[in-house]
Amino acid sequence: MMETTDSSYKSRLMSIDFMRGLVMVIMALDHVRDFVFIGHFDPLDLTKTDSVLYFTRWITHLCAPTFMILAGVSAGLMASKLSKTELSKFLIVRGLWLVFIEMTVVSAAWNMAIFSPQFFSSLQVIWALGMSMIALSMLIWLPRKLLILTALVIIFGHNAFDGTLALNNWNNPAEPMPLWWSIHVSGFSQIFGFTVAIAYPLFPWIGVMALGYVITPVFKVEPELRKKILLWGGVSCLVLFFVLRIPNLYGDLNPWVQQESLWFNFLAIMNVQKYPPSLFFLLATLGISSIIIAYAENWQSRFSRWMVTFGKVPFFFYIIHLYLIHLVAIAIGAWQGNDLLVILNGYWTYPATHGINLFATYLVWLVVVIALYFPCRAFMNLKLKRNDWWLKYL
Repeated sequence: MMETTDSSYKSRLMSIDFMRGLVMVIMALDHVRDFVFIGHFDPLDLTKTDSVLYFTRWITHLCAPTFMILAGVSAGLMASKLSKTELSKFLIVRGLWLVFIEMTVVSAAWNMAIFSPQFFSSLQVIWALGMSMIALSMLIWLPRKLLILTALVIIFGHNAFDGTLALNNWNNPAEPMPLWWSIHVSGFSQIFGFTVAIAYPLFPWIGVMALGYVITPVFKVEPELRKKILLWGGVSCLVLFFVLRIPNLYGDLNPWVQQESLWFNFLAIMNVQKYPPSLFFLLATLGISSIIIAYAENWQSRFSRWMVTFGKVPFFFYIIHLYLIHLVAIAIGAWQGNDLLVILNGYWTYPATHGINLFATYLVWLVVVIALYFPCRAFMNLKLKRNDWWLKYL
């Protein structure tokens, strides 16, 4: 395989940053919807939703798988500059740091009433990223072929555990599940005596990050070949998704059922399990992400530059966007005359009267994204100017 030139190296990194930034912005839409939209029901529930609301939620499925696989790619790119010992140490330290931040700073953003009885640490995508990095710190010592096999076995085989453990205990937090169940089950558990809500079971995500690590050589070949590999890889994932999903073969705990129209049949087919991410979920989302990355290197516009800015400081974006959105929810609650102590809690406790319609929700999302651009650009420039060790962890 032909190695890339310096300009190609920069363009491939820009495409990674673009995709990372794009899913951050999409993720912000999901969180704005959580906090300010008045529809307090599952947007993927075909008995209650409509097409716009359905895809407002569904498109955000791209976020977590893209975070995971690109984190693996980033670790793979670092492997060319660091020894395995150095890389392993970095992944462990960063992983522990992310878990700590999830349990403290991030959980407080989701639920600002930190001294209320309703407060608990919510372990979501940052927790899964951190724990997957710790797992990857050990997996990188495997021979390459064995690591590839391990990643694929986890991704394609984890649904074999479906039904072997209780689905979750969300309705009975007084009886926390064993912590080790979090490899495949979401629900309430305990860490050091504290109740935590584990939304992101770990096992599938570890496989996705490991896959990102082993596909790193794709990002080192010449641009046209890289584009073809990513494009056909993405198309292949989508074809395999439909081949397995339409007849309800192995790959998802929840089969789709016949609907009243062809369009709603399609929506039912696309409604795949995220917690934990099923094989179908990963095939669909990673397939779409791969196709977008394949074309992203050639996109040059103000929009792409904004996405690259967000993608260069994703952790910083993640932290401040949660606090900003929750503050917006508090402002809306005050305007509507709702109990602000309740609005300080997580959105899952909000009264049915809280919130605005979907059109207004999109407007709030756009305002939030624009407002976030300026601090993100300032922090990106700081990281470009300085080499402080701590900046690597933000």
